[in-house]
Amino acid sequence: MSAERFLLKGLHACDMQAMSNNGEESGNAWSCVRNNGNNAWYVNFGNGNCNNNNTNNRYSLWPASEFDKIVDDWLQAERECYKNKHSSFEAARYHYHLSNIYDLVERVKNNYKPTTSTCFVLQYPVYREVFAANYTDRIVNHYIAPMISTVAESVHSINGNVSHGNRTGYSSSTAVMQIYNNIKEMSNGYRDSCYVSTMDVSGFFMSIDKEVAYNIFRYYSDLYYKGSDRHDKFMILKKLMEHNPTEDCIRKSPIRMWDNVQKEKSLFGAGYGKGLPIGNFYSQLIANILMSAVDERITSIDGLKYTRFVDDICLVAKTPEEIVEARYILYDTLNDLKLLLHPKKFYIQPYWHGVKFCGKVVKCNRIYISNRTVGAITEKIRIYSKNPSLDTAKHLMQSINSYFGLMKNTASFNIRKRIMGMALDSFSEWLYFVKKGEVYICRIKAKYNPVKTSIRNANRFIKKHNGKNRYIRKSKNRRK
Repeated sequence: MSAERFLLKGLHACDMQAMSNNGEESGNAWSCVRNNGNNAWYVNFGNGNCNNNNTNNRYSLWPASEFDKIVDDWLQAERECYKNKHSSFEAARYHYHLSNIYDLVERVKNNYKPTTSTCFVLQYPVYREVFAANYTDRIVNHYIAPMISTVAESVHSINGNVSHGNRTGYSSSTAVMQIYNNIKEMSNGYRDSCYVSTMDVSGFFMSIDKEVAYNIFRYYSDLYYKGSDRHDKFMILKKLMEHNPTEDCIRKSPIRMWDNVQKEKSLFGAGYGKGLPIGNFYSQLIANILMSAVDERITSIDGLKYTRFVDDICLVAKTPEEIVEARYILYDTLNDLKLLLHPKKFYIQPYWHGVKFCGKVVKCNRIYISNRTVGAITEKIRIYSKNPSLDTAKHLMQSINSYFGLMKNTASFNIRKRIMGMALDSFSEWLYFVKKGEVYICRIKAKYNPVKTSIRNANRFIKKHNGKNRYIRKSKNRRK
């Protein structure tokens, strides 16, 4: 069939099977087969009637192959969402009743609106407000995430991969390593002088102008995303960004804890059309694309090395004057995006003084873990040691492994040794450490491991009852 005929006449008779749904009135499902360019045969699954219908009307018509692809995309989004939510009852209930995904598809198709969020306050390292979306809304976030990530990866690659936040294969560790290499290159192998500086955006997520962020994303997506589903996903993203979670949320933390949250770090204090919720996946991706406009401007400055992790920025230059000049440019660029550079968080020193970035300290030819990170895990061990038990041991095991992951590729052998000693002083009955390559891993002993104890109990049960069965069979044979 020629392309001209396809455009003018539509699909050939019986060339493609399709599914149609009149969800607005009756919700009946139909199975359709194309008859000619503007007509289709369909069967009503509710009463078995067979008719033909003009397809140029208000009834929606989805080719079966396209419908399967849509559902596959939604199922993949649910799998990605469920990957790290196995312990959540809400997630488990939805995952084991996965046919509900069809209801979600219809809900998104017919005037989608996000549902009630959960809001709470984190106390460490600073008081911070977090919004956690409903599980179905999390699935929607993951459904549009591949589109946003495709645009983001194209933009970040063109900018020289100076952005390390919320990207596959990039992390705070890769950001620190890039700073380490930038200092080494700018100082000519530590033989020449150079200067290093850090700064960040004031109240970043809560200060983001939604309209500016959406327009920046649309600009880049027109350049780097040509998928056939772009219009539908743009509409979903717009719905998510227009939603104000403060109008429909459940506060899990006591109200008085919000007194400790700075006004610029709370959506409740943000103005109309301002702020993206930190806990939502799409917020992190969109915020990163918004800052790519800054990356594009700063990376064009000659003689300057630049690294960014979300809103934390590190500059390396030959002279302090170059850094100050770049800071003015950065201030103006952020002002165009309706963001403000933090006036007080500005550090500039010669490179041999070192620089702290994302919980690590970069110095000449070595990288350390920051004192605040070490203090956090030692304080956690001290608190848990007041009530040593199997439950606290399990929680502590997870925390230690998390902090040991942060210490990877740092000069921290003695620190890890001290942490292991502190943990074993109170929890040696339940925990032990094993070395795998260059990393130490905290584990729970086999006799307390629920997986291994379950297997052991099952084997004991099978062995016990198999023995009884053999005894019964022998007794029956003797009676015979």
